[in-house]
Amino acid sequence: MIEIRLSLSRVSFRLFLLLGGLCLGAGCGGEKLASVSGKVTKGGQPLTTGTVTFHPAPGNTDARLASSEIGPDGQYTIQAVPGSYKVTVFAEEARPEEGPEAYAEPVYLVAEEYRTPETTPLSYELKSGSEETYDIEITE
Repeated sequence: MIEIRLSLSRVSFRLFLLLGGLCLGAGCGGEKLASVSGKVTKGGQPLTTGTVTFHPAPGNTDARLASSEIGPDGQYTIQAVPGSYKVTVFAEEARPEEGPEAYAEPVYLVAEEYRTPETTPLSYELKSGSEETYDIEITE
């Protein structure tokens, strides 16, 4: 029961992000969206949970935030307005929704530098109408 509620709230949040990104992207001067997909690995192994987010780089005023859940095989896919992006990866160990452990400090699976757009070493340039591959290797 706990896992179902946790999964539904995560799915609802990610659906909200996806729909919000699509709505924002729809009004962007008719420029074609770019698609990027890839695999997120840490220490050579797939990261099996988390989120990849493309944040518009400074000066990239046409771009919008775009995000994708990382699948159990480490794969992600994002559609976004072309432009320059800072890329973040956020992942933490699952916690129960109720009980004392629900309030415990999160155990992050990715170092802080990868979790914030100001410190991430990851960046990417999306080209109009393209379908690209961008594999992400997390090193710590």
